[in-house]
Amino acid sequence: MDLTQIFNFLIDVLFLYIFFLPVQDHDDALHSRKKLSPFRKNLRKIIAFALQLFLLPLYLTYMPADPGIITLRFAARLLIYSLFVYFDKQTTPEIAFYLGAIAWITFAVQNNMFQTPQFYRIHINETHYLTDPMLNQLLNRILEYTSEAVIIILSSKMIPLNEIHFMVPERIFMISTLCMLTLYIKYSLNLLLLSPISSLPKELTTYPVLMQMLILAFLIMFERYLYHRRLREESRLQETIARNIYANAVAHQKAQEDLRVLHHDMKNHLIALQGLMKGSEPSEGAPAAERYISLMMDKLAPFETIIETGNPVLNGLLSEKVRIARLDNIEISTSVDFRGVGFIENMDICTIFGNALDNAMEASRKVTDPELRSILVKAGCISDNLTITFTNYYEGTLHENRGVLLTIKTGAFHGIGLKSIERSVAKYHGTMIHHTDQFHNFTLTIRIPFPE
Repeated sequence: MDLTQIFNFLIDVLFLYIFFLPVQDHDDALHSRKKLSPFRKNLRKIIAFALQLFLLPLYLTYMPADPGIITLRFAARLLIYSLFVYFDKQTTPEIAFYLGAIAWITFAVQNNMFQTPQFYRIHINETHYLTDPMLNQLLNRILEYTSEAVIIILSSKMIPLNEIHFMVPERIFMISTLCMLTLYIKYSLNLLLLSPISSLPKELTTYPVLMQMLILAFLIMFERYLYHRRLREESRLQETIARNIYANAVAHQKAQEDLRVLHHDMKNHLIALQGLMKGSEPSEGAPAAERYISLMMDKLAPFETIIETGNPVLNGLLSEKVRIARLDNIEISTSVDFRGVGFIENMDICTIFGNALDNAMEASRKVTDPELRSILVKAGCISDNLTITFTNYYEGTLHENRGVLLTIKTGAFHGIGLKSIERSVAKYHGTMIHHTDQFHNFTLTIRIPFPE
């Protein structure tokens, strides 16, 4: 048994694990809403590493440079790499296959580099630095493993692996093309090495290395382009949502003012009419008319609840959210003091309060007990910071990953609400945190420092 090849196999398994470290575990709640137990999660990880043993024969067996054999080895590695991601990171099958192909290309780039004539001498220990053969072999292995570590780690960090959540036709075309190019280079280099290395010019090392570097650079730039394009789309969507929230808040604030004037005039008319009826001679219909007027005044009572925050636009936004919440038997209590908070733009105020209340109302609608459907909103100055808190009761389980709140919503733009809040808060060098307690209360806390 070739112990050197077994060591190479173990090193590659380690680098495969390092390559996929940036990919966070995709909890099954994101797909089937069924959370895996810790035992099943650990079992999946054990299976992921155990599957790598099927690649060991590829290290221990010499195979000729035949197109069919090279394609078969490629298919075996791609399948095992994809299964590793699927079991270890709990991704969907299509994402696991795509990430496995990215891993194969990255490993193939490093492997092909040491199949070029000049670097192949290092691979087979024909490059000598010292008189001691053992030291020469050690230095060659260090050089080979170091280059592999640099390529794997840099690629893992530069490719936004954790942001690949869905497949698009561009990705399928790109990865298929790069795999075919890499396979062609691998086959050409294997044929090249059938000739004596000393007779081969250096250009036959330079060109394949440059081509492999270009393939890897294209893969990195392509994925970074898709990632930044999605960020720009999310940013435009956030701005659109913020503008809509702001426009609605302004419209509702104006409507509230008109409604209060109408309510005030109507109430005065009813009071006057009620006084006239009491001062007139009794009639059979008078008591019924008085009861009807009293009933109308009771129905007007809710409009007397005026939310005053010190910011007219925020008054309109909160009033509208309170009105919508009452339709679902959700009680919103507010204690908001925005007097002197002129450094935050109204659009950002609407983004923060609008999205946070929408999330709280969505969670409250799922609460089965109507008495627990309540939301508490507080805002004010605490220790030179504007502190805003949203507290609501929730049912079920909240899923987090490394402090990031996950959502069961699917799609390219899920979680836009929290990202919009975080983006607005970050403009003023603020922070946003959340926590839950044993009583199933969820609290979102925002702190924004007052400018000096």
